[in-house]
Amino acid sequence: MQATTETLLQRLKTLGDLTRLRLVALCRQGECSVSELTRVIGQSQPRISQQLKLLCGAGFLERFRDGKRVFYRVAESGGRDEDLRPLLELIPGNDPLFIEDYKQLRQLRGQGIGEPDRDKAFELADRALHRALVELTVTAPCRRPARCRLRDEARSSSCLPAARAGQSGSTSMPMHGNWPAPN
Repeated sequence: MQATTETLLQRLKTLGDLTRLRLVALCRQGECSVSELTRVIGQSQPRISQQLKLLCGAGFLERFRDGKRVFYRVAESGGRDEDLRPLLELIPGNDPLFIEDYKQLRQLRGQGIGEPDRDKAFELADRALHRALVELTVTAPCRRPARCRLRDEARSSSCLPAARAGQSGSTSMPMHGNWPAPN
């Protein structure tokens, strides 16, 4: 599908801003979080988010959420956005400003952006676990009300049978303040 002249002009205007051009260039390197882009570009988070919204609206970037973080990547080709690839290829990868941005991005990713105490491998494992939990939640929803599940869990708890039976020497703690009398 051929883009109309108006659409092409709007897309060129969107890429005409240096900040937006830098954001697209960084996202060409792979998925980037808002915190990564904010630190590399050196502007406030609201300002970067506004620029990213414009780039998504023009079809240059895709937005997706993974847990609490929001990530952006270059839109995959297909459908109406196939004509964007030639525009993205015009972004020079050897410009000194972009090279410096790439270096900063690699350096920040090596440190674990936003959470310097967390190991990068731990963060990746955490993301994989989150995705698996979301997938399980979506594919196998529970049909029973929460109060029924909680009641059943309380009944099957190891401390209730011992407390009801009055067994002494149990290592489990009785529920609801029914503490055994001291010897």
